[in-house]
Amino acid sequence: MILTLTPNTAIDRVLILPRLIPNRTLRASAEDFSPTGKGVVAAVALADMGYAVTAMGFAAGIVGERLTQMVAAHGVCPRFNACEGETRVNVVIVGEADQSFTTITCESLRVTPTHEQALMQALEAALPSARCLVLGGSLPPGCSTSLYARAIALARRHQVFTILDASGDALRHALPAQPDWVKPNRDELAQIVQREVRDVAAAIAAAREVRARFGVNVLASLGEEGAVALTEQGVWRAWPVPVQPRNTAGAGDAMVGGLAAGLANQMPREETLRLSVAMATAAVLQLSTAGIDPADVARLRPLVRVERC
Repeated sequence: MILTLTPNTAIDRVLILPRLIPNRTLRASAEDFSPTGKGVVAAVALADMGYAVTAMGFAAGIVGERLTQMVAAHGVCPRFNACEGETRVNVVIVGEADQSFTTITCESLRVTPTHEQALMQALEAALPSARCLVLGGSLPPGCSTSLYARAIALARRHQVFTILDASGDALRHALPAQPDWVKPNRDELAQIVQREVRDVAAAIAAAREVRARFGVNVLASLGEEGAVALTEQGVWRAWPVPVQPRNTAGAGDAMVGGLAAGLANQMPREETLRLSVAMATAAVLQLSTAGIDPADVARLRPLVRVERC
């Protein structure tokens, strides 16, 4: 079983427009609602692929109830802890003409130390049955910056692989806890090393620095340039399969799902990376932020080129 932990859950309302034009009344050509938060999106992708996955984290209010129902409809086992406030609703605006992508979000969950302790207790109870733990997304107001570090320590005690996919303070405070893997995108990788990451060579150099400083394996998602993975065994690069994207919001999270599946099932490194990129590519073909078509993954997976650098 794979576990995901998403402290700051949300629902995405995706609107498709020809383009985003200020000071105008615009009519969307399509609309979609999907559960989100990095770990939630990874969980949905895994469940769509047939893997057993449990999603944990915080959920609150009427929106939290709907989120729980939406996650369960994908085959995920939802075990969200209640807290105060309301689960967020993000507005995601996709411009078809220029492939622009705009997310409008507002914090609305409120977490107390009592809520956080209850979540940690629930996580510790679930870990003995898990093979991999995905920790994903931002931390809501009231949540301590040590939450991810504590979760990583618990997982290590139970010999469960950990994958961290976060940014900002959540990433900065969790890296010293040494998760097994970290999955930054280009901007997050640049944030860690405090310099621009302009190309694949710069990404590999930055990944080497991250591994040297924190002792973690790195899977860096680079958008149209694919992905690079770095471990103590070496460096691998995966090239993306060209597709016409509909919504790129969940691509990195689906990639994390592929990595979790590979670790949980002890796949060879090349096959893990190939699955991760195929799942990420399949994700951008969907209007929803969360969810993939296994048929797309099956079609794309043999087309993903992976080489050891």
